[in-house]
Order: sequence, then structure tokens, then C-alpha cells
Amino acid sequence: MALDASDVSALLSVWPEAVVSDVSASISFFHPPSGVSVSVAVATDVSCKIDTKSKELRKLLLSFQGKLCEELRALKADMQEAKEEQLTVYMDLFANASEKFQTLIEEVTEEDEGDETAAPTTAPAVITHGLEGSACVISVMYSHHIIAKSKLVLIKSLFKTLELRGIMLKGWPGAIVVEGTVAMVDTFVGEMKTLKWKRFVERGRIELKEGERHFEGFFCVEETKAFSL
Repeated sequence: MALDASDVSALLSVWPEAVVSDVSASISFFHPPSGVSVSVAVATDVSCKIDTKSKELRKLLLSFQGKLCEELRALKADMQEAKEEQLTVYMDLFANASEKFQTLIEEVTEEDEGDETAAPTTAPAVITHGLEGSACVISVMYSHHIIAKSKLVLIKSLFKTLELRGIMLKGWPGAIVVEGTVAMVDTFVGEMKTLKWKRFVERGRIELKEGERHFEGFFCVEETKAFSL
């Protein structure tokens, strides 16, 4: 199904920056302060392209690009199956991409500028106790993402100060698996909940038998594939 002249005019009236023909349309979103741009092209397929000079953001944005393309393709397929008009398909795809881009920029700005709720760079002073005779647990925590340097520094510091063991998955999404005494795990989880997150939740705990251990120390995984908890 092609766009006629009135459809092209209608599309450009809403998205004047779009490049439109009777069989395709593309649009670019750009955020100068961060230097991030995202381009979306719609024809027989949907393609997305990102651009940034920031090496730190590149991995994050590549992940975003893949997810955005997947979501837009699924949306396009659903709308075509529902026999929506081509103009409506383009409108909704661009609106969806714009919304996703704005959410991304808010998160990038938050991480770059440190716009968080008082995320200290050092762990609070606590008195730790030996593990012998103390009940231990494993806590599994999930986050929409973990990339802020201040959070990473704090998490590593807390692991050391609270004598915890476990693993942190850095990136989109993020996760923390922590093992230690109930008191120290409670302290760690409490500190995490005081920070500003797009989404953070403790998914559950596993009670350990006396002397049972699963981690030797603290590990940080820099790159992860998609996973669910």
C-alpha cells in the first residue's frame, strides 16, 4: 500500500523533519547536548541507526538500537495484520520511536550528569560480623540498567565494606546477586533502595545452610546478553 499526495502532506504536517516518498519514510531524532542521534526508516522493513562519538555510550546505544528495531517491526506487523492504513502505520511507528528516544535521552542525561538521589561514592561505615554462626542468604536484585559510575563505585565499595560476595551484571538490563549474612544483605539492599532507579526490585532470597557458600568474592560482568530474572 503506497502513500498518496494527501498522505505525504499529512505525515509531513506532523513530522516536518521526515523524508517521505510514496513507499517509504525516514526520520532522525537528535539530542545535541549528548551528541546522540537515532534514525528510523520504514519501507518494506524497519531499520534503525544510531550515531554517537561517545565510546562509553556506544554499547548502550547499540543495545537500544536492537531493541527499538525489534519493537517497531513487531508493531508494524501487528498494524498491517489489522489492516491499518499506511499513513497510520507511519504515524504510529514514528510516535513510538520518538517516545523511546526521549526515554533514552532522559536516562543518558541522568547517567552522564549524575542526576541521582544522593548516590554516595563511598559506602557507609558499618561494623561487620563474622560469618560463623550467622544465618546467610543470597539476594537477587534486578534493575532496568546499571551504568552510572557513581552507582558502580558504591556497589563495589559496599561489597567490600559489608564483606559480601556475589556478582553484578552491568548494562541494560542490570542485576546484582549478593551473598552474605542476613544483616549485611539487608544493609546492602537498603542502600540500593535509597538510590534513584528507573526500575529496581529485589526479586527474592535463598536461605543458605550453615557453611554453604556459592561465591568466592565479588565479580562484575561488563557485557551481558539479554536475560530475565
